[in-house]
Amino acid sequence: MRHYPDWKRRTLLSRALSENMQLEQKVNILLVDDRPENLLALEAILESLGQNLVKASSGEEALRCLLKQDFAVILLDVQMPGIDGFETARLVRERERSRHTPIIFLTAFSTINTHVFRGYSLGAVDYLFKPIESEILSSKVAVFVDLWRKTAEVEQQAVQLAAVNAKLRESEKRLSQVNDELEVRVQKRTAELTKINESLQSEIAERHRVEGALRVSTEQLRASLIEKEVLLKEIHHRVKNNLQIISSLLNLQTDYIHDQRDLEIFKVSQNRIESMALIHEKLYQSKDLARIEFCEYIQDLVSSLVCSYEVNSSKVDLKVNIEQVLLGLDLAIPCGLIINELVLNSLKHAFPEGRSGEICIEFYVESDDRIALIISDNGIGFPQGIDFRNTESLGLQLVNSLMNQIGGTIELNATQGTEFKMKLPM
Repeated sequence: MRHYPDWKRRTLLSRALSENMQLEQKVNILLVDDRPENLLALEAILESLGQNLVKASSGEEALRCLLKQDFAVILLDVQMPGIDGFETARLVRERERSRHTPIIFLTAFSTINTHVFRGYSLGAVDYLFKPIESEILSSKVAVFVDLWRKTAEVEQQAVQLAAVNAKLRESEKRLSQVNDELEVRVQKRTAELTKINESLQSEIAERHRVEGALRVSTEQLRASLIEKEVLLKEIHHRVKNNLQIISSLLNLQTDYIHDQRDLEIFKVSQNRIESMALIHEKLYQSKDLARIEFCEYIQDLVSSLVCSYEVNSSKVDLKVNIEQVLLGLDLAIPCGLIINELVLNSLKHAFPEGRSGEICIEFYVESDDRIALIISDNGIGFPQGIDFRNTESLGLQLVNSLMNQIGGTIELNATQGTEFKMKLPM
């Protein structure tokens, strides 16, 4: 057998009662009398009520009917053979299910008060004497029928209410469990957030400390950089001054040299020193102490060479095509010396006996991030049969050595004049 909780059982009972009332609108009325004519008379009187009239001819039969179904009211004859009306009423009252069923005693013989009192003592709700007034009986029974229906309705509502209350209690229980779980979660989350907040506060404090230390370090570094910049500028300035002193000494020494070849050697050395001094001067003047603007340097270097060799600008035209490129010291000095040597070669050898022509200098960055340096002239051309890579010329030896030093390449084109094309790393 399947077992249900109380609220479920009440719900099923309520549903069954509701369905029973919808299917059967008639109320059961038990008529008990040992005389068939009396039963017929009662049936005729109560037929107008339209209810379900159940007839029993003895107390035993009446008790069997009560075992099968419930009744709104029992009309019970007092004088019956076997179990009389009083004994039947007593047995009805002993049974739990029918203990509160209304009983109306019917009798044609005794109107003695003791019999009436006995009937009421056994739980009778009324005591009618035969012959029965049909209207009185019908109205009394109608009252109990209505009471039965209202009681059934109240019981049904009570069952429904009990089911609702049970659901409410179950909901309250679940709600309480949910609240407990939420409370635990809230407490746990609060503890986690508190821990996270403490960790964040600690991190913020540490960050403030680090930022403070970083600000101090930054200020110290900035001061140190300023100091180093000043010192580096001073170094470039002093190197430039020392190189100029050396150049001046060489220039003074030329006054005591009478051999033209020796004089030329001193002059070339002086130009080399001045080309290096010019780089240090540009670095000293530059905002970036690590790199110089090479375009401006080349122009100043070439102008210095033209002045040094007293070149007639009306006969030798200088063409310069130079991009704005910043070079570091380790590349600027070799490039400056290379330009110095190759331009000097053009000035000294390309235009003998006052010939006119032009010298071109190109300096730009190619697509492969390498620097192209091209120095050319349209003079008499490079001497045939001489390998510029293996020559006794100190200038060309210096150019080749410097190109190997910086990892560059150099090519000579002597078809029309002289053209040195070089590729330099950035």
